[in-house]
Amino acid sequence: MDLKLVPPNFLVTTADKNKVVMVNKAYQAVAQEVMDNLESLKARSGSQFSQGRSPAPVTVQGRAKHWVLDVNKGGVDRIIVRRYVRGGLINRWLLGDLLWGVNRPIKELSVTESGRERQAPVPEILSLRLHRAWGPFWRADIIFKEIPETVDLYAVIMSLKKLTDQPRRFHEEKKKIIKAVAEAVRSLHQAGVWHQDMQLRNILIRKQADQVRAYTIDLDRSKFFEKLSFSQKVNNLVRLYRSIEKWGIGRGVIRISDRCRLLKEYFRDQEFTRQKRWVISNRCEFNLKLHKLWWSVSRMI
Repeated sequence: MDLKLVPPNFLVTTADKNKVVMVNKAYQAVAQEVMDNLESLKARSGSQFSQGRSPAPVTVQGRAKHWVLDVNKGGVDRIIVRRYVRGGLINRWLLGDLLWGVNRPIKELSVTESGRERQAPVPEILSLRLHRAWGPFWRADIIFKEIPETVDLYAVIMSLKKLTDQPRRFHEEKKKIIKAVAEAVRSLHQAGVWHQDMQLRNILIRKQADQVRAYTIDLDRSKFFEKLSFSQKVNNLVRLYRSIEKWGIGRGVIRISDRCRLLKEYFRDQEFTRQKRWVISNRCEFNLKLHKLWWSVSRMI
């Protein structure tokens, strides 16, 4: 078991052949208490943590199921608990939440903290717990400090549809959201983080008065580089574009001009040449055609 990737601001409180627990030093007391009582917190309501809120898993951020629990102590109001699961239809069906070894969760912790050091708009991790299921297989839970008053970009786009009968407000809101998303993705890339799954559910939007801010979440399988290449940046932008098409929620809301505005905002401090625009456009169309074929095949399986 290699713990070299554990960030220096995290303390490994347990490390044996069957269990590994690490907590954020800034929240050591409350993080350790949550980890010690995690299963009971998820299994019952009305405790000092959940305060009557049902701890049943709900999809509040990202694609996976999460537990949302109230803590209200030690500088932490609410926490998000995410259980790691296998990706892909076959893997998820065969292995579910079983992981081979412990590297995957620890890498996410390392990438997230590296991004935070460089001011990337990512959530703060409180703790990580891994325990052996059997043989080489492990289960893992990662706990985040909730970013308050946020909803994912999917929900935001859905809510915009209700404003189509108010053209002026509709366009003003959309411009603010596009600018916030572009800034968040650009900040993530400037921090050296390449997102493995840049899609609508993994971008959170927070509105406060006239200000809109975006955050990127779920850095599972993401990677950290000293500097991202143009191709890596385009890969994330194409993935975001594809997620809009996949769920079909952009109709009547997201137009070609909006996609152009997103790119202009993203490349705001750089020269957005005709060649760059051509590369991104062609990559989007080619990638989308391939995935539309796969989506059709998946529906027949």
